[in-house]
Amino acid sequence: MKELEFTTYVKRPEMLEKSVQACVPHWTINIDSRQIENELGILVYKQEVVRLEGELTYEKIVAAIINAKYSPDDQTAILINAINPNYLTEEKEAAYYQEMKDFQEWRDKAKEIASTIIKGLPF
Repeated sequence: MKELEFTTYVKRPEMLEKSVQACVPHWTINIDSRQIENELGILVYKQEVVRLEGELTYEKIVAAIINAKYSPDDQTAILINAINPNYLTEEKEAAYYQEMKDFQEWRDKAKEIASTIIKGLPF
């Protein structure tokens, strides 16, 4: 599993931010924005970010969010571990179950975020 990139801002950022580079839209999705105190004692908003470019679709947003945290190899390993419990110790089976549960929760969150973004777009 990969660590998500994060940013901090003094003001709470919008969930979706757009910039244009070389006539191509670039999108930043801000996830789980929360207020924290930084190392200087200043209250800032910290959020994980997912970046993508081009046209926004529900499927593209979901995939970008999932892939930001789980590489394709991670996803394959989690799925294979979940469907092959026959040769595992109880401890290993419990760990694989938790891994699959965490992955599924992230997928559900990605779908929820994508739905929120698509509903809020002006087209």
